[in-house]
Amino acid sequence: MSIKLSISGIRGKFDELMPNRVVKFAEAFSTYIDGGDVILGRDARPSGKFITEALIAGLTASGSHVYDYGIIPTPLLHWIIKNSPFRSGISVTAGHNSFDWNSLIFLNSDGSYLTHVEGEEFFNLFHSGNFEKRSYNKLGHYHPGGDYVDSYFDTYLCNNSTPGARPMKFVMDCSSGFDSWVIQRLSQTLGIQGVPIFCQKEGFIQKDPEPNIHNATFLGTIVRETGSDGGFLFNSDASRVLVV
Repeated sequence: MSIKLSISGIRGKFDELMPNRVVKFAEAFSTYIDGGDVILGRDARPSGKFITEALIAGLTASGSHVYDYGIIPTPLLHWIIKNSPFRSGISVTAGHNSFDWNSLIFLNSDGSYLTHVEGEEFFNLFHSGNFEKRSYNKLGHYHPGGDYVDSYFDTYLCNNSTPGARPMKFVMDCSSGFDSWVIQRLSQTLGIQGVPIFCQKEGFIQKDPEPNIHNATFLGTIVRETGSDGGFLFNSDASRVLVV
């Protein structure tokens, strides 16, 4: 198996992260957290929904209730875990890797990556194959995500616009990883004009999600052509950012 195992994510190409493997990782994680609630989020890469459905099957089979936030930046999942009753989560994203890759990123009760100790315990459990199996009447349940996303913006950000002044304008490249509603909500809260690119809701345009010099050069051209004050280049789940 060529899947890469680490506390920063279980990564592999899509043909390696097959449903039977994803289900086993999910069962191991649910067993590790003793059937606790789990929130899920993903980026927009094509394999994300397929892998998420396999996670839901494994988690609920081992007794965890699942709250699915759909396509959402990973930093929002970190915050939701830290500021809600949820005590763990999984982000389905390969971040800066190309779109033929995907990853399972397990998050602990602090909303952070598993620590080295937690990671060792989890992987030992996974390799043992000793997973919790619940009876038909004790399975976990699936729920859509709640309303914590708005609380994220309302709590940590404020409107810094000056009355009568031209709002600052920034081009924001989502790398085809998440929807433009995040940019719109961020722009409203900060009092700026956000210009989203590669942030489509429907369809999929594959582009390199790495915040690198090549993509920054393209973003810089858009910034100049639109008369913007700057630009932000995110990877597919907004866990990395480059500023121009």
